[in-house]
Amino acid sequence: PPSNNYSPRRLDIHFVIPDFGVGGGGHMNIFRMIRLLELMGHKFTIWIFRPSFHPDADSAYKDILLHYNTLEAKVKFLDDSFGTASGDVIFATSWNTVWPVQNVSKFKRRFYFIQDYETLFNAKGARSELAEYTYTQDLDCICASKWLEGLMSNKFAKWARGFNLAADENTFYPTNNEKNNVPRIVFYS
Repeated sequence: PPSNNYSPRRLDIHFVIPDFGVGGGGHMNIFRMIRLLELMGHKFTIWIFRPSFHPDADSAYKDILLHYNTLEAKVKFLDDSFGTASGDVIFATSWNTVWPVQNVSKFKRRFYFIQDYETLFNAKGARSELAEYTYTQDLDCICASKWLEGLMSNKFAKWARGFNLAADENTFYPTNNEKNNVPRIVFYS
């Protein structure tokens, strides 16, 4: 939609996220991305879809500050007011947040922030089929790996761009007594 306030240097960006507890890696990536983009001058609204951990938006915001990152973003629960939300860009962040994002009309562009191939999170059935169906929707994809970028581009013919995740070298580093020729196995689950 047309806007008199559009500025590519100060985008009005909205994220729709599932509610969160402490220590979620996916939420950490979302909040880290928001923080970095805030530092570049963009403004954010975070909509919490189906709140289950927080009684209100203020407690969710406090948990973001306490357990994840310093943000200036507005935090809101996804409620009836979401239907009138407007901005430049809106992101779905999980398979079940795609439908609310698809149903708002006052955004210039819609994205899917894909961190996992959620189709594989459940045994074959309704949930896995619904998750896979979301990849066919009219959303451009920002993917947390080149593998997911390729999957979205090749299997689902989506516009997709990937980024690589990195380890915080202040937290994760080899000890002095580790030798370079020792094989290492990492299991992520």
